[in-house]
Amino acid sequence: MKVYLHGPPRSGKTARLAAQMVEWLNRGVRPDHILALSASRPQAGRFREALGRAAATGSTGQPRIGTFYGLAQQHVGLFFPLVGQAAGFADPRREPAFIDVEAAQYFLNRIVEPRITDFDELRLTRPRLLGQLLDNAHKAALAGFGLDEIAARLSAAWSGDPRRLKAYQRAQDIALEFRRFCLDRGALDFSLQHDMFARHLLQETAYRKFIAGQCRYLLIDNVEELPPIAHDFVRLALSGCDEAIVVEDDPGGFRLFLGADPASARRLRTVCDTVEEAVAPIQDRPIAMFGRTLAAVVAAPAEAPSAGRAAGSRWPRVTLLASKSKFWVSMVQAAADQIIALTGQGMPASAIAVLAPYVEDVLRFELEERLRGAGLRVRAVRPSRPLYDHPVARGLVTLARLGHPDLAAAETRAAGVSTHEIARALTVALAGLDPARAKVLADGAQRVEAGRLPMISDKGVWDRAGMRFRERYEALSGWLSTWRMAESTGSTPPLDVWWQTLFAEILSQPGFGLAADGDGANVADKLVRSARVFREALQATGVAPAQSIAADYVGLLSEGVLAAQYAPERESETGEDGVLLAPVYTYLTGDYRSQVQIWLDVNASGWYDRIHQALTHPYVLSRSWQAMQARFEAEGQADVAMQWSEEDEHRARQDMLRRVIVGLCDRCGDRLYLASSQLGLSGQEEAGALARALQRAL
Repeated sequence: MKVYLHGPPRSGKTARLAAQMVEWLNRGVRPDHILALSASRPQAGRFREALGRAAATGSTGQPRIGTFYGLAQQHVGLFFPLVGQAAGFADPRREPAFIDVEAAQYFLNRIVEPRITDFDELRLTRPRLLGQLLDNAHKAALAGFGLDEIAARLSAAWSGDPRRLKAYQRAQDIALEFRRFCLDRGALDFSLQHDMFARHLLQETAYRKFIAGQCRYLLIDNVEELPPIAHDFVRLALSGCDEAIVVEDDPGGFRLFLGADPASARRLRTVCDTVEEAVAPIQDRPIAMFGRTLAAVVAAPAEAPSAGRAAGSRWPRVTLLASKSKFWVSMVQAAADQIIALTGQGMPASAIAVLAPYVEDVLRFELEERLRGAGLRVRAVRPSRPLYDHPVARGLVTLARLGHPDLAAAETRAAGVSTHEIARALTVALAGLDPARAKVLADGAQRVEAGRLPMISDKGVWDRAGMRFRERYEALSGWLSTWRMAESTGSTPPLDVWWQTLFAEILSQPGFGLAADGDGANVADKLVRSARVFREALQATGVAPAQSIAADYVGLLSEGVLAAQYAPERESETGEDGVLLAPVYTYLTGDYRSQVQIWLDVNASGWYDRIHQALTHPYVLSRSWQAMQARFEAEGQADVAMQWSEEDEHRARQDMLRRVIVGLCDRCGDRLYLASSQLGLSGQEEAGALARALQRAL
């Protein structure tokens, strides 16, 4: 039996998948014949948890559990000799090098550099330009069309300044040149991996036989969050498997901007034996009921109940916070006060989530400051935050510029490291050192040797900074000096190895900055992994000499070009108690659940506005848009211009806002607090669609 199961979150769908996997194993199904796929690694982890809780099955081995993206990479690598030549690789016998997004940005930047002025009229920063160029390639691969179609698709939907059409063509030319670079160098970036999977591997008879033999029992979770080429794979696997359950969250599609296509997912219903609906009693979930009412107001505001009803009389579990606040900080204070009150009543801090359209550094700082006095910590989850924005990452980069042989030599020839940078690095390296004392030490060091961290013998400096820091400072200074002198011996370690050694021998020792700072240690770990993967990618492709890799990495990292967070935040969480602070879409795609949610900035338009992207478009570069064009052609209307209009944008915003509202409320167990202020963080007044809908619903 092949079942397509759909329903809201918390209706038991994933639990049914896990139970089915255990039932198959208990029945004697071979573990390697079971494939369980999810949209993200945290969701895939639920299958592994089920195995851990299950009784011994007596079988050997484990089912194959993971994400579609991991499976695609594994299978492309496995079958590369079969499809490498057809894909256009210069040397298909050479083992390919899988490169991550940071290495792809580095290689793409080399292509963009001489043409950067071609995009001046768009006024994009370098990181945003590179990100949108890569995004086009990713969307093309995930939807299953070629890079040579990007400009035509974007141009056909554009109705503005005709100069934009030239920018689209330039963007496509760069994407094609980057693809040729990858084919010549044997590099497999994200887009090329999935392009090969969709356009070559899925068409190979040998691969189709392999899937038919291996995927006899199929479990697919959150199919609506997967891209169309994943649905092509699932369709292929369903055609030959014995039993399957495909699960759809409704509503879903929160990864639409990352290539998800719920309409494509629903077409899988036609190849399943039965379609079932998982039902959760809505009357037992008052916050979920409120979410559906609010979504209905967004969909049809004219039919919504009129305002004037006392807030809370109909929805006692929904509370307005700071509704009369004029300033943004007052809203944050009201949220902090409510969190302190809830935890004082026995609510675990980890059961509370603070959600906002965007989570800026200032929001994290203000919330942390207000909760610190009550002994509460904040777990901020911000996958899009550049790694270099974190003080620990900046401090480690500065220490590398002071002591890594390749970087230190480059700094000697350049202007050197500033006093301010040294002071910030010292606050990271020495536990308990505040910025004022760090500035005293940095000034003293500069007087001895500019741009370095030398020994300081001036007693006056230590009287002002504190003698208790002297031994640790001198240990750090001596360690950096020893490594700097290693340049003459030629024993220069890779930057990631150097950082790892610095952490192990100095920074993790008692009295140093990362000894008792778990969050800081996680950032250091991300930085080490990021630098290692970057180095391995450059070495595999032979693009840069070993001596320049460290400088290239630090240069692009500090410019914000290398912006990926290497270890996903969800994986690095240690389970410590703390209030979750997350952007709305991160919360929804990260599969979080909370007893209490606090929505900040409900007046803002960021709840439904997509970030403006001049060179890409998530709707136009999708298979659904392609299907709509095909329908027009079939109806003899090939000349109809499929332009993206303001009306299309309005409908898309409304649709996404409804999905977000219902998705958040379905993931809230007990209480919902809504906070706003008359003036936003920028000092401007906002009155977005969510705020207007709330006025009617409440």
